[in-house]
Amino acid sequence: MFEPGKRYEYSNPGFILLGAIIEEVSGQSYKAYLKENILEPLQLVNIGYYDGQNVIENQAVPYRLSSKGLESAQRSKHLGDNAGGGLYSNPNDLYRYIRGIENEIILDGKYSELLFQPHIQSGETDAEGYAWSIKSFGEEKIYFAAGSGYGTKSVIIRIPDTGGFIGITSNWGNTPILQLLRDLYLVTQGESVNLPAEAELAKPDNYSQNLGWYSFSKAELKKHLGIDRSQLKLQEFDGRLFLDDELLAASDGFLKLTYTSELRIEFDGNDMIININGNEIKGIKM
Repeated sequence: MFEPGKRYEYSNPGFILLGAIIEEVSGQSYKAYLKENILEPLQLVNIGYYDGQNVIENQAVPYRLSSKGLESAQRSKHLGDNAGGGLYSNPNDLYRYIRGIENEIILDGKYSELLFQPHIQSGETDAEGYAWSIKSFGEEKIYFAAGSGYGTKSVIIRIPDTGGFIGITSNWGNTPILQLLRDLYLVTQGESVNLPAEAELAKPDNYSQNLGWYSFSKAELKKHLGIDRSQLKLQEFDGRLFLDDELLAASDGFLKLTYTSELRIEFDGNDMIININGNEIKGIKM
């Protein structure tokens, strides 16, 4: 896609390749290597690796909203063992993991430092380390990492200068964790936040004639929304309005996601018009 080092692009296959390298060098499976070199030394009893359909004690069931309504979701995006996903955790053990890095239990100091060094600029005030993003809020530096699966979301930040930590894990794929993270951080800084209000949610009765399936260009959905299909469904569930599994809010004559205004939805007869960051894609009601 570009010459290495020129810019940043997240790559899940890159992590899968990295895991394969670990297996080749260590002579162990990725799962066994994690357990022996990270999980057991740090006593991370609430972090583990999914092994097929094995039952995980105390695990919250992940949920998602599909065209058939609310349903449980598969735990990982991948079949088989690889480093591209398949771990479970809770905020307590994520904090213990960060402390293990800082205390040089699993890596020598010179390697731990590489994780949090800015290797490539990814925004005006953002840079990328190794598997961590480095962000700035005023004069404060923040280490950021996030992940998601089908029906799950997680995010953590570490503030190295103050020792601050916020971790959120969710078993509902529609949880606005970045908004929650932002508000929690602002509260720790003594800032006031505007709490979400029920009145902001879109009322399905106002869009009853628009409910149903819409057909789009598959290439356009893939390019602008990362959705690898050609259809989206506007649906009501439990008195809420969703586009597929995204909860919708109403704002000044258009619909938007509850956690960002970057995507807006309008209707023109039987057409659904989605505008995302200035790019417009149109779907026809089926």
